[in-house]
Amino acid sequence: MSSKNTNIAGAASSLYRVLDYIRRYGPLAKKDLQRYTGLSWGSISNYTARLLAEGIIVECSGPRGISKGRNPSSYAVNRKKNWILGLDVQMNCLSGVVVALDGFRLYSATVDLKNRDASEVFGNILDLLERLFHSVQTPREIKRVGFSMPGLIDPKPGKPLAVYHFTGVFPGNMLKLIGERFGVPAAIFHDPDCMLMIHFNSMPPDEYAMMIDSNVVLIRWSYGIGSALLLNGKLYYGDHGASGEIGHTVVDPAGPLCICGNKGCLEVYASFRAVLEQVYAVIEEGRFDPEPYCRNGLIRDAIWAAYRQKDPAILPIVNTAVDYMVSAVVNMVNVLDPRILIFDGEFATAPRECFDRLRAGIAGRIKGEPVTIKVLPWENSGAIGAAEMLVQEVFFETLWNEIRDRTASCRDTLPSAAG
Repeated sequence: MSSKNTNIAGAASSLYRVLDYIRRYGPLAKKDLQRYTGLSWGSISNYTARLLAEGIIVECSGPRGISKGRNPSSYAVNRKKNWILGLDVQMNCLSGVVVALDGFRLYSATVDLKNRDASEVFGNILDLLERLFHSVQTPREIKRVGFSMPGLIDPKPGKPLAVYHFTGVFPGNMLKLIGERFGVPAAIFHDPDCMLMIHFNSMPPDEYAMMIDSNVVLIRWSYGIGSALLLNGKLYYGDHGASGEIGHTVVDPAGPLCICGNKGCLEVYASFRAVLEQVYAVIEEGRFDPEPYCRNGLIRDAIWAAYRQKDPAILPIVNTAVDYMVSAVVNMVNVLDPRILIFDGEFATAPRECFDRLRAGIAGRIKGEPVTIKVLPWENSGAIGAAEMLVQEVFFETLWNEIRDRTASCRDTLPSAAG
């Protein structure tokens, strides 16, 4: 890259860093931006002026900054422009959102899936996309569509390689079909990767800066089990898009057949789907009645309520799932040595006692420094995270189209917090 292009790319990266702090923590005054980014006052003034001119941010009367005296003008994301649509494909439902660049939800919708036939699910996806596009007053402001999907995802062409949880296959050209129908580019990502990115969005500024070059693992402990790996501040996909498939690590070679074709996978024993199957079995046997525990009609909440009260039918089912997860987590932590381990998904809504058991099981079996475990259930995290994965693309297309593909900042890299 020539020195001229290097300077342009560096300016683009700094400009994005200013926007990144505004969208995460705004409204922010200039002195706050200067402190967080390490950029000079002149640079902050120039970059905010550019972002204002392009309509990406707006000036507002925000909370008092770090300076004393009168309340300074602050900057926030313009929520009337540059929207992203995110859609999370789960085993039991589709969740979709339209968000601004700061993650603010303009509209959200969920559709239950009647079956897991891939062709029918793809039809449901198209229907939900139509609904989401028609939910906003100016659909042309939707700049990208991002999908969060389970299974193996090839991140380069952005296509599903193996989605075990559905029967049949999704169209190999599904992104092209969606792009032609709705007139915007689309991309597919592994669902835990999306969830990990949205959790970083919620970190306080100082913690975010500290974690920027660290190793972090997120486990989506839900109907399936998958993980995202952030190694040295960068999402790790593996050479073939198959990283993070912790749910299909074998914990018992002689165990039952898994949907992936192997025997004794972690998902067979520890997924919320496995727990549900066993709970329905004890209901059928007459050993468990969910009705006394079911206040809102959700079987999940009935299970957790029964677990809190140490129901003799539910307690061993949930504890067995937790114990299998303990073994898998110990192996993963001893291999990767992450600073933080995050849990999201259905199990993240489980009672505190579940994770007390998990922490106790891990204690003493980790060979390095103790890992910090966070349990962070987040509504629509997969869908919002899929949109989050595309923020940089929307930004560079808006301001730096001619050098977008030459910049060092890519959607799978967290922007540096340092100057």
